[in-house]
Amino acid sequence: MAQIKLFHPETYPKTVETIREKMQSLPDEVRNELSDTEFLSDYTSSAMWNIESPFGKLHQELMCVLEPHEIVAYHNTRLPNKQSVESQGLIFSDDRYTDMLQATLQVAGISQSLINEIMGVVVDERERWEFGDCNGRKNEVCFIYDMDYYKVYDKFLAVYGGEFMEYGLSAHTENRSLSEYRDIIKIGHPYIVELAIPFNWMQQFEKQDVARFIMEEWIHLDIKKDEVAHQYDGRIEHEIPADKIIEIHEVEDSFPEMDGWLFRED
Repeated sequence: MAQIKLFHPETYPKTVETIREKMQSLPDEVRNELSDTEFLSDYTSSAMWNIESPFGKLHQELMCVLEPHEIVAYHNTRLPNKQSVESQGLIFSDDRYTDMLQATLQVAGISQSLINEIMGVVVDERERWEFGDCNGRKNEVCFIYDMDYYKVYDKFLAVYGGEFMEYGLSAHTENRSLSEYRDIIKIGHPYIVELAIPFNWMQQFEKQDVARFIMEEWIHLDIKKDEVAHQYDGRIEHEIPADKIIEIHEVEDSFPEMDGWLFRED
């Protein structure tokens, strides 16, 4: 079993390398179409559904050979320290999350009245995200596929408590500056959690996207002969246990654009 970084061919097992070689041997008319298309993602998103086409067949074959392997991804978060992820992995936003949030606020010396206010805001926001039979991100782990793009998702690094904290407080203050909550928002340090996701844990649509992202990379490098941005993200309805955490990277705690928005002068 290999741990595959989507855009690092040195991590590819031989079976994946073979699919890349097959793509370079596609019929000329298919290669020309791939080379000439302006909006490649739109093209591949449609072409992968035609499993009888040369592209569709390769896409299906790539998903099959990825099945026994793991995909490396990256999760942005802000934490008091690395211990919780090292011991528990990445957990869902259920009562364990709120218990951990409350304990951290207590350790930070936040007054109980303010803790009660914050917990009410966070719980209300978390529950607001639920609708019908959907979990509304409550039971999902979100991630990106290329660590180089972690700053594009800086809100998860800049705000302790994540989106539930940011959006909850924004609604609570009617979108005013959150300066009065700075001490809470800036608890801890920003970390990028490098993790391994077994491909067979993913739902079908996520598997399709992973294979498509890899193939788009090959089209750019081997057919178009140009470069591609790797600003791809995903999510999974599966907790990431501690034994699937590869490394936890602490990054610079500097997010001027995000902080300028959060703590602006109204």
